[in-house]
Amino acid sequence: MGSTRSQRSKKVRAIMAGGVVLGLGVAATLAAWNSSDFAAGTFGTGNMVLEGSTNATDFANHPESSPATLSFGIESLNLAPGESVTAPYAVRLSSDTTVDATVVLNTEVSSPNAGLSYTITQSSTPDCTSGTQTGWVGTRALATADGVQTSPLSLSQGADTAAGAPVNLCFTVSAGAQADLTPGQTTSVVWEFAATQADN
Repeated sequence: MGSTRSQRSKKVRAIMAGGVVLGLGVAATLAAWNSSDFAAGTFGTGNMVLEGSTNATDFANHPESSPATLSFGIESLNLAPGESVTAPYAVRLSSDTTVDATVVLNTEVSSPNAGLSYTITQSSTPDCTSGTQTGWVGTRALATADGVQTSPLSLSQGADTAAGAPVNLCFTVSAGAQADLTPGQTTSVVWEFAATQADN
């Protein structure tokens, strides 16, 4: 009798042990039905930098605190009635610009002089002495300190890592009639080229 009970006990323990092993096996099999897949992305924004040059060669971005100095020549300090002076300037989008842009002009005048005015033309050449001149800013009097916005220039970004094609401009400042021109007065002008992303 004792031998039979011992055999039964061994069978129960064997079955229980087998059940534990079987349970572990089922758990491992179910875990294999789980799987994951991941995808990631990195994003950044574009850039737009407007550059200017007084010689159409050396381009840089000029902040308000350090504007480019246009080369009107010494005559610009001694204008007489009926005289005018001209200076070239070119604008373009930098090599790391990723969008096209439109540019408008804002003008800030200190010590306005009713006898002075300016015009700006686009030029097919950078020297303002040759090539074709087309209008951009008509005659504007330097009689007030008010800003002036004009029809926008269109600038295109360059291909790949190149800068955009420059637009050559010619600034002409003229002295008017003697009756309108204040002698011995210094008038300073700051022109701001304000660029915004072009409409797509």
